[in-house]
Amino acid sequence: MEKVSFHFRKLNLQRIVACKQELKHILVR
Repeated sequence: MEKVSFHFRKLNLQRIVACKQELKHILVR
């Protein structure tokens, strides 16, 4: 179970990072 939660957290982190990068792109425009 812990492994699953860890993997899920990793995916969440990647999604947050991607969102931040997209926001930066929008702000730069």
